[in-house]
Amino acid sequence: MHRKKLVENIWLQLINELSTIGFIKTSGSYVYRDRGSVIDVLKIDFFEGKLYKQWGISNKSFGVSGGIFLKFAPNPFGGDIKAGADLTLEPDLTVCAIRSFFVRESQSLQGIPQYVWPVSEDGLNVNLIIQELGRTITSDVKKWFDQFSSIEKIVEFFDQAEEEMTGDAPRFGFGRKGSPVRNLYLGFSAAACGKNDIARRALSDSLSKGGFFQLSGSHHVDDQIKQMLLKLDTSNISL
Repeated sequence: MHRKKLVENIWLQLINELSTIGFIKTSGSYVYRDRGSVIDVLKIDFFEGKLYKQWGISNKSFGVSGGIFLKFAPNPFGGDIKAGADLTLEPDLTVCAIRSFFVRESQSLQGIPQYVWPVSEDGLNVNLIIQELGRTITSDVKKWFDQFSSIEKIVEFFDQAEEEMTGDAPRFGFGRKGSPVRNLYLGFSAAACGKNDIARRALSDSLSKGGFFQLSGSHHVDDQIKQMLLKLDTSNISL
């Protein structure tokens, strides 16, 4: 079974588990849950060839990643967000503000990381692997996304949390406290739920180290931040 067919088979077999928690749109290796101002992202990943040799497993083995995409915040790294045939956004993981990966519940296999879902060369164990992933989706995956079930929770997260790069369901991709990228996400999230004081402070701080030209390659991100600051100041005057 080719990788493309494998991914199609995974999403098809897990349609009940996915739809139960609101993931209803698939696009290649991705599946999406649109919550209005936020899009939740799940992806089947494949690894570099040398890693399969190192682990002694077939190249049909995969990983599972997740992310939170904020519609209301500009992409600090620049570039447009892909849209599907239905014109709805299909963000990839690289533009998600918060990212993670998910691990198997089954016993560790010698030399194979827990975040690798090992499909045998003959594919005979694939249904067991998919069933295990289904259980993970309705438990660990659901629990991870539930942390960010409202914009207010996202604001609190960006304001207080530290990046976690390891563990069963880490949280990373948004930078350390006080970094321009973290402040951008914090500022636009706060503005989206009316926490204007936090938004104003964070967005001002996001520009304090020279702006986003070096990251994004244009002044578009900086312009969007300045426009939001102007909007916040105007809102404050009208009050």
